[in-house]
Amino acid sequence: IVLTPVCPHTLFMRSIVFSSQEVLKVVVNQEDQPISVKMDGKRVWKLEDEGEITIRKSDRYFTLLSFGKKSFYTIFKEKLLVTKADESLGRRVKSGRC
Repeated sequence: IVLTPVCPHTLFMRSIVFSSQEVLKVVVNQEDQPISVKMDGKRVWKLEDEGEITIRKSDRYFTLLSFGKKSFYTIFKEKLLVTKADESLGRRVKSGRC
């Protein structure tokens, strides 16, 4: 889980990485103004009067990025124009046989 401040008031405020096993709670203080929860730029709901949000890893998942039948590394090699000769040369150099 990555917590990233949006518009921090200091340049030293960085993202904080938590374990995927952590459970985070954001609690609204009574004296605070109502807080809007936004996702993808749209207001999803408004928290008021000691409301709280719990953030945790979901049991469900989805594919965020797919390259189809080709792997990321296959596409990467194609874009860098790595040939079979380059690959075999790389293996020989790594093994110490030039």
